[in-house]
Amino acid sequence: MSAAPSARVVIVETVLSLPLVHIVVAGHGGALLEPSAHAGLAVFHARMLRRGSGTFDAASFEAELDRLGAELWVDAQASTFALHATVLRRNLAPFITLLKTLVASPRFDEAEIARLKREVDAARVEVLDSDDTLARLAFRRTMLAGHPYGRPLGGTQASIAGIDTGILHAHHERAFPREGMTFGFAGAVTREEAEAVAADLDSAMPTSKNVLSLALTPVPSLSGRGLVLVDKPERTQAHLLIGTRGTHPHDTDHAALSVGVAVLGGTFTSRIVREVRSKRGWSYSTSARISVERIRTSLVLSAQPGSADAGPCLALMMRLLNEWVSKGITARELSSMRKYLVRSSVFDRDTAQKRMQRTVEERVLELGVGYYDRWLESVGSVTLDEVNGAIAHRIDPSAIRVISVCTASELREPLEKALPPESTTRVVPAEAIAHGVLLDDA
Repeated sequence: MSAAPSARVVIVETVLSLPLVHIVVAGHGGALLEPSAHAGLAVFHARMLRRGSGTFDAASFEAELDRLGAELWVDAQASTFALHATVLRRNLAPFITLLKTLVASPRFDEAEIARLKREVDAARVEVLDSDDTLARLAFRRTMLAGHPYGRPLGGTQASIAGIDTGILHAHHERAFPREGMTFGFAGAVTREEAEAVAADLDSAMPTSKNVLSLALTPVPSLSGRGLVLVDKPERTQAHLLIGTRGTHPHDTDHAALSVGVAVLGGTFTSRIVREVRSKRGWSYSTSARISVERIRTSLVLSAQPGSADAGPCLALMMRLLNEWVSKGITARELSSMRKYLVRSSVFDRDTAQKRMQRTVEERVLELGVGYYDRWLESVGSVTLDEVNGAIAHRIDPSAIRVISVCTASELREPLEKALPPESTTRVVPAEAIAHGVLLDDA
């Protein structure tokens, strides 16, 4: 993968009928910009940005946002960083002045850093109450063990404790490289105005003296079957995630595989939903999905059965996965799913804000200009042989990881029984996941 581009890009979707302007300032990097000793720094930095800049302390910064009728949130992911804002058109100029102080002179006050550290520690306790969050954290760290994307976005207690003002300022320089950002505007703003605002914001950004490489190594191959039990006492439910290597957005058969996954578990009438939810009532929520990222992502099957049904549910989902790979989908399923995906895509682009955000995403995830339009065209014309060929080529049911948040002493045996005897099992305390412990490949 290439490093971050050296010139800014300005994307504009003008709609003058509503007096609002939506703004995105996005960059490559995210957690990839963190030094190895400071996992969680990107997310911590993003949360600190609203806690004072220039002459504004945390309270007065929030008061100024309210006065301007503006919303602002900052998001850091594994390889992307984005500032999102919405402001009344009449207050665009003073709002941009406020944003300039944020990118040019964040305060990173020691008192606010200490306060956020306490909030992060408190949030780790809250994570223990969410089986879904525990499962997703364990899944990512298991599936991407040894890869930069496998690092905990929230960091560990030790890595967060070591963050100080100097570390935050150094990261800020890397997160906002001058001439390296993508700017998106939607709503009551013209191309000329957007270009002027982008240039104004760009001029306020720091010139980084500490640039890190954004190149990504390939995701390591996956082999064998492994079961990871996130042990949580006194559970009456099991949160199940089944994963195997999926697809990369630049694969020629990416759209074909997307259609096949949707047939498996992407709609209320898909195979998994029909068998697990409708026929047996084992799990209200169940699905199969793949995501789009800069790396090859995973195919993920999910369900949340009661503890008594967890073993049979896992066995059923494994059977459905194996049959899907070995037999593919039918012509009737293909016809129905193509129509559904094409027709429902209108909801992904029915507003100027959505269209702008999609184009920004194409840029920062290095998908290529027009990626989503090309994907939709491919979905509309994909053949049965192409879909079934993509499933057989990309998906390997003999290389999977199963994550279950459950009471391990009760469900280890029935869950192991649902997998082949050569599968390995690892039990991890829920507290370890909540506190950011890295997992070896299970």
